[in-house]
Amino acid sequence: MSGNSWEKVPIEPFNYELCAELHNRIFLIAWTATGRPLKNNPPSTWWEHFQPSDELAARYHPRLVRFFQRVYYHPEAPEFFYYLDNLNTPDSLISERFNYSCEARDCYIHLHRATSWNEPYGDEWGIIFDQITCQAVFAEERDHTHPILDYGYGFRPLEDIYADYLQMITENKVEVQVNGKWALGDIGTDKLAIDTISPIGPWRIHTFTAADVDKATQAFQSLLYEIEIRLPRGGSSSSDTAGSESFPSSSLPWSDPIVRSEARLVPNSFINAFCTATGTTTISPVRYRYIAPGIRLPTEAEFRAQPFQNAEDRYKLPCSLPLARPIRPIFLFLADNPNPNTPGHTATTFPNPDRCLNSLVSNLGDENRETPAPRPAGLYLTADDRGVKSCENGCRLLLPFGIGRHGWARLSDGTCMGGNAWLGQDPADANYDLYQCEFNGFIPLRDTPLHQVLESWAERVRAGDWTVGVDGVADGVERWREADTEGGWRKYWVPVRW
Repeated sequence: MSGNSWEKVPIEPFNYELCAELHNRIFLIAWTATGRPLKNNPPSTWWEHFQPSDELAARYHPRLVRFFQRVYYHPEAPEFFYYLDNLNTPDSLISERFNYSCEARDCYIHLHRATSWNEPYGDEWGIIFDQITCQAVFAEERDHTHPILDYGYGFRPLEDIYADYLQMITENKVEVQVNGKWALGDIGTDKLAIDTISPIGPWRIHTFTAADVDKATQAFQSLLYEIEIRLPRGGSSSSDTAGSESFPSSSLPWSDPIVRSEARLVPNSFINAFCTATGTTTISPVRYRYIAPGIRLPTEAEFRAQPFQNAEDRYKLPCSLPLARPIRPIFLFLADNPNPNTPGHTATTFPNPDRCLNSLVSNLGDENRETPAPRPAGLYLTADDRGVKSCENGCRLLLPFGIGRHGWARLSDGTCMGGNAWLGQDPADANYDLYQCEFNGFIPLRDTPLHQVLESWAERVRAGDWTVGVDGVADGVERWREADTEGGWRKYWVPVRW
């Protein structure tokens, strides 16, 4: 292909003015943290500072040039964001490594280089800008650039990425120093076991925030409300349950602080804060069990008997646990066994195909470790051992069967379930991928936030997609197979957002 690729291929609109405005807001937040007055050392624009040659300028998309002419740059500025350094230099923007397999000349721009947030692993990449589509993506490391660039995973408008960063700052997910001090003090939400997640320049990141708890609590209350107002009048909930206690109960199974303690919830954790908040705010009795198809509230006895509550005691790996954060996978809701011969009984299964998800510590230690046991199916917090070290509010739905091989079920980034993102494999059945995202495009790997899944469930009830009977959502667990059908997959798809 001769000439500039953007002259040959239609592009999506690039809102360079909004992108520059959002970029500069983040830049000034970081700059203010240094304590240096702007009037004594004002930043210039990127274009004014570098004054790229005509030869280099000709390799940039015209709208990208206008972006560079508006965004701030200063050689002494601190890191732009927790995950990102400032904008690259002109010589570093064009990366032959990104363009070696691309027919379009200078297709990809290495806009921001990543910080050293994931040391000692290193080899970070940052934000890549596609000059054909005028969209951008955060690439966590070199290995991730291959599926991202080969298959287009995770690309999104650059303004959405900057807006998400600003929201993370507003919600104190990423906190900036004020006069050399952390405004929130030592609240323990930046720790992995006994270790603290390292600050990056003026930034530090928290494993969860009060906003995370509030959003999840509100989403759960909304789901309960949508079910409650649709319960048949004059009906009564069944008292039969798979556990040893009767239903309905006057409160949620985790409302009692003694139950939370016996379940070994870490006191300063998202899961404990969520259970405390929902247990306190849910005043009316919960008169039903099922909150999604075949997915029910556990009894107090079931919630106490969390399958991984003694995981770190059993494996004795104090040196390894800080890398995984010792907050064990906690189930909030249980899934029925789809076997018609055992109705109402909880299903047990292995996460498939990735068995390392079966236990927080199943892939740590020596080669003689015991074989993991199957876990109860249902909705779990947190992210197990997949390397998600800073997002405690992530959740995963473990179904008692796999879906995805028909090619309709979608991850949050729009890609098919069950295939290998690095190899571009065909769709396949998986029982833990629904609602998840392989490459979200703006931060490293994380599981889908709990509030987004609960909001989706509430919408399914509100829209009438799931029927409600005397015991709550009346559709059985087999209803989840609808997520892998042409007519139903959109109902079970949660698009990527912060």
